[in-house]
Amino acid sequence: MSDVESAKMNPYFNQSLPSGYYTTLLMRNISHDILAISNSFAIAFKSPLGTYFGFSCANINSSSSRETALIKFTQDTYILWENNAWISDLFPSIPILSGEASIYNDDNGKLYIINYVTILSFSLYVVTLGMFQTAPSSVVTYKEGVKSYVLGPTSDNLLKQFNNYSILKSLAIITVISISNNSWFYYSVRGYNNYYFIVERNQVTTGGTTSSAERIEYQNLANYPYPDSISWYHVGFIKIKEINKKAILLGRLFNEQVTNKFDYLIYVVTIGSTGVEIMDISNWTCYYNIPSGITEVVGGDCWISPDSKWWFFISTSSTSIYTKGLYYVRAADNSVLFTETGFTNKLYVMSTNTDSVYQATKEYYILKVRFNSNSDKMMVLGNVSKGYFSDDTLTSETYIEGIQPDIIMCFMLDKSKKQWRQLSHTNVGLSGLWNNYAASASSSNTYKPFFNFINNETINFVYPGGAAPYTSYSYNLTWGE
Repeated sequence: MSDVESAKMNPYFNQSLPSGYYTTLLMRNISHDILAISNSFAIAFKSPLGTYFGFSCANINSSSSRETALIKFTQDTYILWENNAWISDLFPSIPILSGEASIYNDDNGKLYIINYVTILSFSLYVVTLGMFQTAPSSVVTYKEGVKSYVLGPTSDNLLKQFNNYSILKSLAIITVISISNNSWFYYSVRGYNNYYFIVERNQVTTGGTTSSAERIEYQNLANYPYPDSISWYHVGFIKIKEINKKAILLGRLFNEQVTNKFDYLIYVVTIGSTGVEIMDISNWTCYYNIPSGITEVVGGDCWISPDSKWWFFISTSSTSIYTKGLYYVRAADNSVLFTETGFTNKLYVMSTNTDSVYQATKEYYILKVRFNSNSDKMMVLGNVSKGYFSDDTLTSETYIEGIQPDIIMCFMLDKSKKQWRQLSHTNVGLSGLWNNYAASASSSNTYKPFFNFINNETINFVYPGGAAPYTSYSYNLTWGE
C-alpha cells in the first residue's frame, strides 16, 4: 500500500453550489426532528491531467421536502445525474444508498461504470451508469443510466438481508466488451421477481447511448430446482469468471416462506463476440449441483477468489443469516470449484471453528472480502457490533443507519499448507489508510464514509459530510507485488 494523496475537494463544491449538498446521505432520526449525517458513498477519480472528478449522493431543497440524488462534480462545476425521490415530512425516511465503481481500460479508451442501489418506498432499486472521457482535458461527458425496480424481498425481510456492501450484489456486471475508440457494450443482470430475472445491454459511445433489457425466465431452464414454486426470489449474483467466451455466475436465491433460507445455483451464459447472445435465454444454462452440505450453511454474504479455488462465506443460523466469523470451502486437491458445468464434482473441504481465518474473524461481522489477482492475499473488513441493517420491518418512518467497517484484517495464503495466515495491517502499509479512515468517525463527523475499492488498484473514501472542507483520501493498492 502506498499513499497517492489526499485531495481537498472543496474547490469542486464552490460558493455557487446550492445549500443542502453533502458528500454523504442525510437521514431523519426516529423523532423526525433532527437530520443526521449518514454514511453512504462518495467516489473520486483523477483524470490524466490531474483534475479530480467524482460522484456523491446528496440531498437538495428544503428540510421539509428533500430530493435524494447522485451528483457528478468536476473542478469547475457539478451536475445532477440521477434523482431518486422526493422526500417530504409525510414520508420522512431517506433511502439507503450504496455504490461501487469499476474502470475498464484498453487501447480504445477508459470506461467508468458505477452501480448503486437504493431502498425506497419499501422496495429495492438498482442503477447502473456508464461514462467515459472524450479528451484528456474533458471528464466523462457521455452517460447511459438504467434505473430498475427489483421485486423480491418484502418489507418484512428487506432490512434483514443486506448491509451496505452485500446489497451491491443485487446487480452484477456480466461482461464489458470494447468495440472501437470510445465505444463499449456492457451487460448486467439483476433479480426481478419469482419467475424471471433481467439482463440489460448498455451501449456507451460517442454521440449517443442506448440500452435494452430482456427477461430470462429461469423457471423454464432445465435443471432449475424449483420450477413450480413461487416462493423463491433471486436476490443476488456474483460473477465468478469468464472462460471460453462464457460467463459463470453464482445465483443467490431467498425463500420468503422459510426463515433464513437461502439456496445457491450456477448459471453459465454464452457471451459471443459482442455479447448479444447474453440476451437470449437459449444461451443460458442452469446447474444445480452445489452440495447441500454447502448451500445449507452459506448465509448473508459470500466471496469467491479470482481463481475460483476459494469460496468464503458467512454462516447462517436459525436466528439470523448474518453471524460473526468467516468460513470457506475449497476443493480437497485445491483445484477450481466452479467450471462450465457448474460446481466441481471433486471432494471439498470446509473450514471449521478451529481454522485460522475463523479464529481471527470470530468477533466480527464480515462486510467485505477483497482478493488480489493471484488469489493468495486478501483484505477483510468487519464490524464488531452489526452485520445487517435492522431486524425491523421497513415502514415509511423507519430510520436506518448504514454499516461501515471498524476493523481491517489482512491474510496471506500459505500454498504448501493450504492455510491462510493473518498479517498485521501495520506491517503491510495500511497504517496511514486505516488511521485516516478511523478518524472519519470523530466527534464532528459521527458516521464513517463508504470504503471504496476501485478495481484492485485504488482504495478511496471521502469525508466529512455536511460541511466543507471535504477531503478525498486515495491510496494505491499494490498488494506488495
